[in-house]
Amino acid sequence: MTQQHTPLPWHTGQAGERIAFADTHITGANGRPVASTIYPLAKSNWRSEDEANAEFIVQAVNAHDDLLAALEA
Repeated sequence: MTQQHTPLPWHTGQAGERIAFADTHITGANGRPVASTIYPLAKSNWRSEDEANAEFIVQAVNAHDDLLAALEA
């Protein structure tokens, strides 16, 4: 049997800051972490791009089933 991916929909949220980096977490519907996008704190102007990347990943994942159905129609 093939392992199933983390349940949809996925979401983004701020995970916090560490000594040199901050990250945006991507979590599944069950609240379990799936991935993180990370940016260096020294480049605080990267934060909006980091958050946008996380949102883009989540949108793509959440749209997967609908996109697949449209291709198969």
